[in-house]
Amino acid sequence: MKISLRLASFDRLKFLFGTSITHILIILLLGIVSYVNSLYVPVQFDDAVAVRDNIGIDLYSIKGFIGISRWFTDITFALNRRLYGEQVLGFHLFNLTIHLLSAVVIYLLIQQIIETLKRTYRISGDDDSVTYQQYFIPFATAALFVCHPVQTQAVTYIVQRYTSLATFLYLSSLLSYLLARVSLTGEIKKLQVWSWGFACFLAALLAMKSKEIAFTLPLMIVALEVALFRGQLLRNRLFLVLAAVLLLVIPLQLIYPLGTGEGENLLNQVHLATAETQTISRTDYLLTQIRVVVTYLRLLILPVNQNMDYDYPVYHSLFNPPVFAALLLHISLMVSALVLFIRSQRHLTSGALPAGITMRLASLGIFWFYLAMSVESSFIPIRDVLFEHRIYLPSTGFFLAVAATMAGMAAHRQRYRNALWVAVVLICLIFTASTIARNRIWSNDIAMLQDVLEKSPNKARVSHAVGMLYFKKIMPEKALPHLVKALELDPGRDTYWDGLDDAIWIIRKYRGRCSDGSKYHSDIKPANSEDPIIWRAISYNNLGLVYEHLSNLSLARENYQKAVNANPSIDLAWCNLALVAALQDDTSTVAASLQKLRTLNPRLEQDAAKVIQKTAASKVKSTIF
Repeated sequence: MKISLRLASFDRLKFLFGTSITHILIILLLGIVSYVNSLYVPVQFDDAVAVRDNIGIDLYSIKGFIGISRWFTDITFALNRRLYGEQVLGFHLFNLTIHLLSAVVIYLLIQQIIETLKRTYRISGDDDSVTYQQYFIPFATAALFVCHPVQTQAVTYIVQRYTSLATFLYLSSLLSYLLARVSLTGEIKKLQVWSWGFACFLAALLAMKSKEIAFTLPLMIVALEVALFRGQLLRNRLFLVLAAVLLLVIPLQLIYPLGTGEGENLLNQVHLATAETQTISRTDYLLTQIRVVVTYLRLLILPVNQNMDYDYPVYHSLFNPPVFAALLLHISLMVSALVLFIRSQRHLTSGALPAGITMRLASLGIFWFYLAMSVESSFIPIRDVLFEHRIYLPSTGFFLAVAATMAGMAAHRQRYRNALWVAVVLICLIFTASTIARNRIWSNDIAMLQDVLEKSPNKARVSHAVGMLYFKKIMPEKALPHLVKALELDPGRDTYWDGLDDAIWIIRKYRGRCSDGSKYHSDIKPANSEDPIIWRAISYNNLGLVYEHLSNLSLARENYQKAVNANPSIDLAWCNLALVAALQDDTSTVAASLQKLRTLNPRLEQDAAKVIQKTAASKVKSTIF
């Protein structure tokens, strides 16, 4: 009696945790726990664009819809500001909701994919192994997706709603297409077929107006057709209508904002529309991405040493060992996907159904990963070669391939199935803890930037960002070393000079020896060709003061000299040159500088001479005593 009661309790427990509703609730719970500590993460990096910047009225016009490439996401930011102002909670709640809904759609989509395979190949619903796959694979894929720490950049980073929203709409479009496509072969009214078809088109259109990664949607629909259906693709009216309309959207969105043109002008516009930067050639970008995608795979397998802003090398040769090795890995994975597809066809048509399903899904997952990566990791050069949020959509394919492979290992063995459930739960718990820890870093702006600085110490904009953060917190002493490092790494960026000017200006002891260079720069009128030269001289003078503050007299003097060379009439630089020369006991330079200063600003020359006399007296005193 006791044994039967235990078995009955076990069966009820198994039934409770073996339903789709329970799985979805667990997935949602994992996502909420992973990101609950991210809801008050402050504005970071480019978040100000979404949270604080005003978006023009063009958003609310037909012209804005056509001309603004990421119109739909921008609309959501505008609505967030209308409802919550600049309070980050509202923005984070929206981002988290999108992430949770994406995980749910992944679960439903993969269940529908397996159900479609069962219909296409007339697989019986009584097969225990197939039933297991239909629950395990969707759950494992969605659960790994929702709690993996690599997703934090797409979810916690407010501005990357561009990625997460486009992904949610992308997935919703695929699910709607499958529901419409399956309905064509059933006894369902045509109205329902075209309703799902319209939902597919609308979601796809909004995805393309959220971020350009959605441009691969027509190709992904082709992949689903080939993987799941046995009919002739070109006779599918639903597919032809959707594909034709969506393919027209892509060139319209790319070219319209640049205007119209003919011949070479039009080709140039297409070239500009498919290159976010001109600093990296298409060939170098493609070679670099061959290696970058391996880094993405490593992050998905082992999410350690995550970085907000990677300092990644640009590769220039296919025969560079890391690039060539990465290429071999990609070729082997694509060949594996092809072999799995061919073998799955044999299994599905010969009756070996569980193995056929897992092979087909693993093949589809690999193809999904590479197709979803193709917009940002191919020959379209982007200024930053690597960002973790770019793996958000492709990771669905990766997790699908992993879950299908795991399920295939336990096709007919109940003991292995139970072990896989336990393994997935444990991995998800580890990932959830890692995501919580990663969000803890995001929640502190200084900790976040210090984390990036430790991992990318030679990236100029990272040093500049750290310096400006300290400056905004009225900590100029801590800001200066980082601002100088940014200039040393990238001296050609004017904004870096502005930040340095602002920081040295608020240190009171230098007020009489520097100018508010950034203020002067903001007043520059482009029509006056001399103004940039004057501003540059002021900036060299201020940089010299910074080096003097950091006890580097040689570099201080070097920059004072650059200042007077650029603009011989800058009195402050002559004054500072005299003072630093006095500290170095260079009497001839002191005399020459004071003489020049006397003609420019006699009063400042007198003040400098007094300081130099005091400096000399203090040196004599220290020598005597």
